[in-house]
Amino acid sequence: MRPPDRAGAAWAIALRGPLADLRPVLGPPGHAEGGAVRPDGAATGAPAAEGGPPLTLDLRFDRVTMGGDRNLLGVQAWARTDARGVLREAQATGRTAARGLGSAPPAPACRPGPASPAPSSSP
Repeated sequence: MRPPDRAGAAWAIALRGPLADLRPVLGPPGHAEGGAVRPDGAATGAPAAEGGPPLTLDLRFDRVTMGGDRNLLGVQAWARTDARGVLREAQATGRTAARGLGSAPPAPACRPGPASPAPSSSP
C-alpha cells in the first residue's frame, strides 16, 4: 500500500500471490452483511455509500477460485475507483481453468516403476 502523494490523489494498492479465494464474496445471495436478500426473502437496501479515498488496485494472482468448481489462472487486473467508491476504470486478463482444478482429491504418491535400460549403440 502506498499513500497518496498529494491531497485528493488515490491510494495505490498492489496485491500479489499464488491464490485469491473469492468464495466468501461470491457466495449465495444474501450471504454477506448488507446482502440482497433477507432470510424471509425480502430485498434489503444497500448500505449507504460513505466517502473515502480514491484507489488504484493492481492485482496479480496465479489462481483465483470462485466456488462451484470455477477457477481462473494467471489473473492480472487493474482498477481505479473514485472517492465515492465508484469503479471508473478496470482491465483484467486471465484464462479459465479446467473443471476440477482444486476440487479433486490429492493424487496418490508417485512410485517409480521398474527402471528401463537406456538405449545403447555399438561402434
